[in-house]
Amino acid sequence: MQQIHDLIIIGGGITGLTAAVCAGAAELDVLVIDRNPKPGGSLLKEQQINSYPALPKISGEELVSMILDHCELFGVQFEQAEIDRIDEDGAIKSVWAGKKEYTATAVLIASGKSNREFLTKLPVKSTYNGLIDAGYNCRTSGSMIYAAGNARCGALPGILNAAADGENSIKSFLEDIK
Repeated sequence: MQQIHDLIIIGGGITGLTAAVCAGAAELDVLVIDRNPKPGGSLLKEQQINSYPALPKISGEELVSMILDHCELFGVQFEQAEIDRIDEDGAIKSVWAGKKEYTATAVLIASGKSNREFLTKLPVKSTYNGLIDAGYNCRTSGSMIYAAGNARCGALPGILNAAADGENSIKSFLEDIK
């Protein structure tokens, strides 16, 4: 029988990882799917981050390592795969990587803006520039499908804003499941 997660997060950058920590802390069953062999996204390229609270002069790789340790505390699962599509029929969402199916009650798209072709194929409203139409609360036109970070239109630049967007998406999800 296919495991049905509470939440699948597509993208393992700062937005997706922050969302994973917040969702894990809320005792949700979380699966993060990232196309890269190692989660962290563009953070892994940062030699020194000076703006992250309480962690002055930390490298992106060190920050990612700390966040992954935090995810591990909450049992967040990780999978490497390239997602092709999302089916939103009914209460269970199907996320597909080729012929492999992952299922959850909700999906957060935190894949960044680099793969706009993928973003425009999703079952949610997108904007003229190919980004997902979602407000500050990260809700999309799809039922229980959220978008955060650079995947959504109107996201503010920067590591802290991306992390905050990840947290906001989980707050909205938790409100929606009450």
